[in-house]
Amino acid sequence: MNFAVTYEEKFRHFDTVDEVKVMGIEVNAKFYELVPASAKILLNINGYTEEDIEEVLKLYKELKEKYENVIVQINIDSQRNIMEQLKQNNIPYMFLNFCRAVEQVYAMQLLGAREAYVAEELAFNLDNLQYFRKRDANGIKLRVFPDIAQSSDHTQRDIPAYEKFWIRPEDLIFYEPYIDTIEFYRRDDRLSVVYEIYKQRVYTKELNILILDAPDLTIKGSTLDPRFGKFRIDCQKKCHIGRCNLCAEMYHLAEKFQEAEIGIKRKRHVDNKPKYMLDEKTGILTLVKEGDNADES
Repeated sequence: MNFAVTYEEKFRHFDTVDEVKVMGIEVNAKFYELVPASAKILLNINGYTEEDIEEVLKLYKELKEKYENVIVQINIDSQRNIMEQLKQNNIPYMFLNFCRAVEQVYAMQLLGAREAYVAEELAFNLDNLQYFRKRDANGIKLRVFPDIAQSSDHTQRDIPAYEKFWIRPEDLIFYEPYIDTIEFYRRDDRLSVVYEIYKQRVYTKELNILILDAPDLTIKGSTLDPRFGKFRIDCQKKCHIGRCNLCAEMYHLAEKFQEAEIGIKRKRHVDNKPKYMLDEKTGILTLVKEGDNADES
């Protein structure tokens, strides 16, 4: 699983990040100085027209002199002509538009996109999307935003955040078989800190501090059931048709844990059988997997 950030000069971890997304107008001497040759570059040329194609080709060629892996990002609605030019020049590309339905991933693959954003309700249907990743040698790669609570248009105020799509840092392990890239939505001064939290895969404070557009996520990450992310990978939002209530139950249980000052401590083990232990002295509920001693995460 790769980690991607949008280019900001103040970002402190260019030496370890896998991928950097940059607007064409931001590629300058400072960019080349900060971003190492090992990074994958996602070149966003939104706003460029067909008349600008020579400039795009020149910029791509310059980037390729330093970076082995460069992919161009375009708008599926307004840059179809540029897409044809990229095809003719064998330049890999993807669309900046989000996929909210399976048919959108299908269409992007037909159009030759190398990767696709999965967002909102579609991100609860990841198992079915594996068909597009593995259908042939040209399978499309999938990427998501973990750090912003996502729901369909006009529902942001009405749907509780625990029913929206976002990923807790500890839950990345469940998404690794299904997602190729984690791209951070934010590009503010806290990007470096948030990136580091997800890299460490541990976050014990209130989730609404970490996750954008989720003011009602007032629980601490350490109070939420360790299996929370696992159940959401392919749940297909059955809660909205009355066939599941796990997210709500886990969230409300976490509220009670937080009120009682009980935290959940996760340990890594080789065996996959879950078991819980309550430390009566500390009040910490620990998820344990039998068969091996483990390091805490």
